[in-house]
Amino acid sequence: MRQSLKAVVIAFLLVLAACNPFPSSSTPSSSGSEAVDLSEVRTAVEGYAAKFNARDAAGAAAVYANDPAFHWVESGRIAYATRDAAVKGLSDFLSGFPESHLEFHNIRVDAIADSTAVATVDYRQTIAANGQTALAFEGVMTLTMVKRDGEWKIIIGHSSTGQLPR
Repeated sequence: MRQSLKAVVIAFLLVLAACNPFPSSSTPSSSGSEAVDLSEVRTAVEGYAAKFNARDAAGAAAVYANDPAFHWVESGRIAYATRDAAVKGLSDFLSGFPESHLEFHNIRVDAIADSTAVATVDYRQTIAANGQTALAFEGVMTLTMVKRDGEWKIIIGHSSTGQLPR
């Protein structure tokens, strides 16, 4: 029963992050989100992409929350059920495809609680190695972010392409 409840809560958070129904605003709302500095969240998201593109797997992985609720979902399926699995996947990807590139565009950040925000980005990812582009695709990524020990961390990541890779 507890496992079912956990799955329902995680599913709700994923739906919430994917839908992102909260209005974007640079001013605090009266719902208790005054503690969220949207520019800090945006900086953390931009830093994640920069570390990815610098092949800094440890630096990019440091943005992942060390939390049992961590999940990374790709096109509707859980790709990494734990932070450790996501760190390994990221490290393996960056070492296996060293010329890959991740671009974030149109970053939108919405505060949803005192220490929680959702960042939604349009992205383009090119997977390449040995001077050859294997494939490129575009999509939307939502990152549910939590502030832990003064830093913004990804607790749930979701990416969808909505198209076949080119």
